[in-house]
Order: sequence, then structure tokens, then C-alpha cells
Amino acid sequence: MMLTEALMQTELLTRRAYQQPHQRVEKVLQYLQAYYQEDVRLAQVAELVDMPEVSFCRFLKQRTGKTFVENLHAIRLGHAARLLVHTTRPIAEIASACGFNQPSYFNRIFRRIHACTPQEFRQRYGLGAVGKN
Repeated sequence: MMLTEALMQTELLTRRAYQQPHQRVEKVLQYLQAYYQEDVRLAQVAELVDMPEVSFCRFLKQRTGKTFVENLHAIRLGHAARLLVHTTRPIAEIASACGFNQPSYFNRIFRRIHACTPQEFRQRYGLGAVGKN
């Protein structure tokens, strides 16, 4: 029985070690999509794919071209943009719903990525923007 358990453990460790890189990236991105509203920590996600934090950061940057935080922001901002366009919810509420604890931080990151404020984005593409052009 001891030999069987050891073989099973070895097989499990081998499977984890040789998991395809694209499977790891997919697993990370799926996790971020599922939990973007929460306080997602680097340590949690690195552990999810059985990697040390430093190695995970380098791995993710090589595979996606973005850092961990940039990937998380891209997902959060994608959801925020949809809410800005399709709802009339207050911007601070949207920021909170998308995982940003501070509206000012949300505004700064949104502006950096979209080159406009969330309010300007809503005015340009939102529900009331139809027929303005």
C-alpha cells in the first residue's frame, strides 16, 4: 500500500510540474474572470498554478505580455466599461462592483487605459449616446 501511495503522489507531482503553459495561463485568466470583484491576491493565484510568486509573475508576463496587475485591471475595466455603456448606475458603484475599492483609483486606471474618464466614456458610448453622432 505504501508503494501505491508513493506512486500516486509522484504521478500527481509530475502532472503538476509538466502542466502545459497555456493551461496554466487559461486557469489564471478563468480565475481572474470569476473573482475579479473580490480582493484577488498574487499569492492566491500563484498558488493556484503551483508556482512561486516571482516565477509566476515572470511566467505570466512572458505568456500574456502583461503583469499580474495589468491582467486583473484589464478584466475589471472590461466589466466596468460594459456597465458604463449598458447601465445608468453611479460610477462609484460600478467601480466597487468591479473590484476597485477607491473610486479615485478606478478613475486613474480607467483614464490611463481608455484615455478618457469613466464619465466621458459613458457619454461617448453609453445608452444616451445613440444618435448623437
